[in-house]
Amino acid sequence: MVEKETFPTALPPKAMSSVLEEAKVLHEVVYALLGHTGKVITSSSSRFDLSPSARYDPSERALLDRLLSLGHAYSQLDAFVHAQLFSAEEGGSAYLIALAAGLEECLTPYRTQCLQMEQLLLRIAATGVCLSLAELQLGLGAYELMVPELLSILVRIQNHRLSAAALLDFLHEKWNGAVATMRRCLSTLLWHVQRVLLTQLSGWLLHGEILPENAEFFIQPRQDARGRRSEEGSSGAGGGGTGGGGGGGGRSEHTTVMSSMATSPV
Repeated sequence: MVEKETFPTALPPKAMSSVLEEAKVLHEVVYALLGHTGKVITSSSSRFDLSPSARYDPSERALLDRLLSLGHAYSQLDAFVHAQLFSAEEGGSAYLIALAAGLEECLTPYRTQCLQMEQLLLRIAATGVCLSLAELQLGLGAYELMVPELLSILVRIQNHRLSAAALLDFLHEKWNGAVATMRRCLSTLLWHVQRVLLTQLSGWLLHGEILPENAEFFIQPRQDARGRRSEEGSSGAGGGGTGGGGGGGGRSEHTTVMSSMATSPV
């Protein structure tokens, strides 16, 4: 005998209205976790906050503050990623673009988790069961350390204008003292940033090219005036030789010098 499929019993209208109202607020919280504010969640220069009309007891307010703090940190990281990968002008830092690509990869699982939370909320109309704030916070607990720490790293990089060797040294230093969760993220960042250095080394060692041409590589061409003086001096010294004067002045105009760029983090 085939059993009939059963469906959840609908809640009374008053209870369903309360569930849907709470779901509406939680929807805005999920949107805030992805950097978007609305009527219930408002934005200021330094944080996301609940509108004055929202009424929650202290314990729920504490959970909301933790979630909104997470969302605000994500919004700042996402703004940096978008600026570097999708709005950057030509001639920008190749190292910062690589850093943004690494952050994008680190933040992808977080976005996926937020999407799953939103899908759970969308099932409320059919089941009448509302996702609680505690369940929402628990589902994102793994990112409460990761996302703010990534923002802290980014802020330090921007404040001290770290790039190239200094940026790599700083990331290595953070990796050495990080917990397992952050080590995975920092390994991703290092992989992306080190690719730029390896590409520069490959271009210089194999093809004699210095890429990019914005003084980020630790090898830089000599100044033209200095290069001409070197060639003239070499030609003059070699001119007294027997048939070998031309060889003495054959300096390449691509002579390289070590850059004065800092090699350790601030």
